[in-house]
Amino acid sequence: MQEGGLVKSLQGFNVDSLPTNLKINLKRAVCRVEILRGESSTSMKYELFKRLNSGGSKLTPQEIRNAIYRGVDPRFNELLLKISQSEVFGCLTQLSRGRLNELYDQELVLRFFAFYRNAENINENMEKFLNSFMEETVQNADFDYDAYESLIMRVLELISQIGDAKTFRNESNLFVSAYFEGILIGVAQNIDRYTENLELLKLKIKDLKSDSDFKRYSESASNSRSRIRNRLKRVDEIFKQ
Repeated sequence: MQEGGLVKSLQGFNVDSLPTNLKINLKRAVCRVEILRGESSTSMKYELFKRLNSGGSKLTPQEIRNAIYRGVDPRFNELLLKISQSEVFGCLTQLSRGRLNELYDQELVLRFFAFYRNAENINENMEKFLNSFMEETVQNADFDYDAYESLIMRVLELISQIGDAKTFRNESNLFVSAYFEGILIGVAQNIDRYTENLELLKLKIKDLKSDSDFKRYSESASNSRSRIRNRLKRVDEIFKQ
C-alpha cells in the first residue's frame, strides 16, 4: 500500500495487516449516502446541498443557488455575473473582496430582478423567496433576459450620473443592501420620470434614506416577508410622489 496524503504512517500496510484497532474503526465507520434522482426538484436539491454544507468554509445561499440552478439553464447565472461585473455596478457598490468572494454582488442583482414589480407576491422570507424566483426563472423559457438586462443597466447608468459614490451607503460609509434594492426598484418602476430630471432623483434618494418608515422596515428581521413587502411599498410611495 502506498503512503497517503494524510496518514503517511500507513505505508506498507494492507487491509489484512492493519493494526487491530484500525480494522475495528474501519468496520464501525459509517459512510452516509444521499441519492437524488434526475427528476428530483431543484428546491429539494438546494435543501439537501444546504444540509450537507456543514464542514469547512460554508457556502453562502447564492453560491448554492449558482451550483444548483445552473444545471437547469445557465443563462440566468451568466446574466447575474455579467451585470455584477459591469464597471458601473462596481463603482456604485464598491463591495469588499470578501463580499465578492461570497457572490454577494450577484445576489444583489438577483434581488432586483426578484423584487421588480413583484412585491405583492412575496410570501416567504428573503432566502426562500429568492430561491423560488430563481428556480421559476431558469425553468421559464419565455423569461426576457434582454429586457431585464437593459432595464437594470439603464437604472445603474442613470444613478451613476448623480456622481455620488455613497448613494448606497449610510453615515458610517457602510454599504446598505436595503438602499441598493430600494433605490433601484424605485427608479426602475418610474424610469421615464427620472431620466431627464436628475435633481428630482437626488431629492427622492435623499427622501428614501431619511424616511422613518423605510428605516423601520429595514432594521432587524428586515428579511421577513412582511417587512420586505412594507419596505418595497414605501419605496413605491416615495418615488411616485
